[in-house]
Amino acid sequence: MISKSTIQIPGAELARENPLPMFRAKEHHQAYRNDGTLSEEEMKGLGMNTGFRVLPYCMQDRFSFEKVTRSYEVIVLENEKLRAQFLPQYGGRLYSLFDKKEERELLFKNPVFQPANLAIRNAWFSGGVEWNIGQLGHACHTCDDVFFAKCKDDNGEEFLRLYDYVRTTGLFWQVDFHLPEGAEFLYAHVKIHNDGEEAKPLYWWTNTAVKEEGVRIFSGSGELIYIKPDSLEKEGEVHAYGHAGMPHLPHMPGLDVSYPQNFKYTSEYFFQNPSEEKAPWEAAAYSDGHVFLERATQPLRIRKMFCWGMHRGGRNWLDHLALPGEGDYVEIQAGLTPTQSHGAEIQAGGIVEFTQAFGSMTMGKGEAFEEEWASSCKKVQESADRALSPDILAQLDKIYCQSALLPCTELLHQGHGYAALEEMRREVEGEPAIPAQLVFPKESIGEKEKKWADILQELQVENTEMLQRVECWNPEVSESAPCSEPQVAEESDPSQLPESWMTDPKWRRILEAALARQPYKAARYIDLGVLEYENGNYGKAERLWKESLKLNPTVIAHRCLAAAFERKGELEAACTEMEQAFELEGVSPSVYITEELMALLKERGSYERMWEIYRQLPDSVAQDERIMILAASAAVNIGEEEFLEKVYGHTYAVIREGENQLCDIWFRHQAIKHKRLGDERTLEVIEEEVRRTLAPPQNIDYRLLY
Repeated sequence: MISKSTIQIPGAELARENPLPMFRAKEHHQAYRNDGTLSEEEMKGLGMNTGFRVLPYCMQDRFSFEKVTRSYEVIVLENEKLRAQFLPQYGGRLYSLFDKKEERELLFKNPVFQPANLAIRNAWFSGGVEWNIGQLGHACHTCDDVFFAKCKDDNGEEFLRLYDYVRTTGLFWQVDFHLPEGAEFLYAHVKIHNDGEEAKPLYWWTNTAVKEEGVRIFSGSGELIYIKPDSLEKEGEVHAYGHAGMPHLPHMPGLDVSYPQNFKYTSEYFFQNPSEEKAPWEAAAYSDGHVFLERATQPLRIRKMFCWGMHRGGRNWLDHLALPGEGDYVEIQAGLTPTQSHGAEIQAGGIVEFTQAFGSMTMGKGEAFEEEWASSCKKVQESADRALSPDILAQLDKIYCQSALLPCTELLHQGHGYAALEEMRREVEGEPAIPAQLVFPKESIGEKEKKWADILQELQVENTEMLQRVECWNPEVSESAPCSEPQVAEESDPSQLPESWMTDPKWRRILEAALARQPYKAARYIDLGVLEYENGNYGKAERLWKESLKLNPTVIAHRCLAAAFERKGELEAACTEMEQAFELEGVSPSVYITEELMALLKERGSYERMWEIYRQLPDSVAQDERIMILAASAAVNIGEEEFLEKVYGHTYAVIREGENQLCDIWFRHQAIKHKRLGDERTLEVIEEEVRRTLAPPQNIDYRLLY
């Protein structure tokens, strides 16, 4: 049975998106270190397509720690044994999976909604099961609306479909949830479709949160790839990986790492299940005999354990993400590649699909807790085969592969209109339609998408005329103004920031045509410039932005040029452009431009200027957490100690995983105090000692190792 309902839980507000375009890393592939134990096969694809990438999505980087009771929409799929609740406004997260017979929640169900800075777009929350596609990290849709629809199989049985469109890579994806009468497992059939004409980056990880207390983790292989803890110590450190075998890691002699509570630091490791295993699995076992089981068909073969660790920083994270003492969880994850830092590709016209199952089974008390991990693991696997055999899962997968082609019968929740825009673009360009089983109604096109829909409609109406005008101006070879059109005054507010971006190269011709039609409109140059810069055409983008400034000096054009100068290492020019953007905002500066200006000034070491700006900000901006942290980095260098004490007393919602900025400020401050008391050693030597001997205030300590 499928129904719609709501839940009421305490939740923090997720504010509007940050409209500034955050450009893709220049290096698309990241470097990772091998400690010498990874095989040549395990090194293949390491770092591939893992560089930062978020556009055309905007960041979701403003939220607070203040929670009030709020109502959240849920879509419910249930039979007589299980009840599954999904959050359609938050990435389709499986929020709860409840065993009706045992009256037991099978997942870690977060008692609150508290965004935190852990995802690609920043905002993320813990608990349940999340579906990550597109790029290294928690997916761009994690805290956003997605589509849900009812479907019917060939026997007339209803199933639930979650689906959407990945704007970064142009992939279509769906998860069909099946819970037939009598089923003791929830089945999720994942289908990823590249209907384009070229290979595209592929990333998929299913993350499942389960309760931490007393849990022991198992999977079908004892071969591990693990992250080296010394590479977690410094923010921005290149991560290092090693190969080991369960249940021990080289740096944890004598400790069984199948027990997450043995970790004194934030950690993760990846079970290297072989490709010939019919149904890779992972289990979380508890001493009372309860075992949570996740199992899938190939190619979803790799499994992972993630824990926050028993140190102070890890415990702070668990309390921060939920309620104190109520947020303890670990994650068991399933993915397509040896680690999440490995990349893969999906070929042109390619489809990747598999069926995943989520449920529980019962073993004898203590049966999964024998001293030898291998012996217990064998018993867990035997129980898993009885609870859900590989052959039965394979049979279901064949059925669900066919059901995945069936149409939606009733739309339950609407996502954004960008897939509908893609459908419009294909119609205009005469390209093949999107996958037929996915419905993206034109009604989903809202205010943010309307700008692009209007451009498409203009192109459709005046296609021939506009394409002729495109030939008038080629920014690759000319710095002059484009066509000799009447210079119509543009009456837009220079401080207004655009709400959305389009960076798919297939839109280049469309945006060039729009610019040729309205060469007097500065916004056209900015839009095309963002597309070009995101696709690596840096010089062309800069020329477009400079051209826009001749027509109408705007905050966004100056800011984009500042980002370009910073990337080239021209810090003075970057600061100059950002100062101009800030000045254009006048007496009502935005938190977005203010933050980026102060970050550039910090990079330049202009602490007095940072403090000068901060003191003049309106309270609404000065109290923004990101801006407070930046101001603190200035205050510690110019001796504004009263402000620093205020900073240390605040509880922050925006701290990034692995970010030690506030701790670094605190340690520096303590070293300065020691120096002032007559310590004749260098400040650096004093600070090194302070780091070894003192602990920062607990509310700012989110370090991964301490």
